[in-house]
Amino acid sequence: MANCRQSCLLQPILPLYPSLSLKEVEYALYENKNFIRIHKSYIISKNHILSVYGNSIILSNNFEITIGSTFKETFSRFLNSNLLS
Repeated sequence: MANCRQSCLLQPILPLYPSLSLKEVEYALYENKNFIRIHKSYIISKNHILSVYGNSIILSNNFEITIGSTFKETFSRFLNSNLLS
């Protein structure tokens, strides 16, 4: 299935629209500084980050996500400005 999408939601904040691309969801969440895209397939909430080690993030549901190389610098700035302050 080329157009199959799967969402891993801990607390849904937007109505789910299967026709939306992740880029469109990212745009919709732009003003909400609690969310960041860390991989071509994932946008996460800082409220659910349990730990960060190396290139991986563990979320509150024990889901592990690898930070995509394209998003490493942005995530590093996100950590510095949001979680370490």
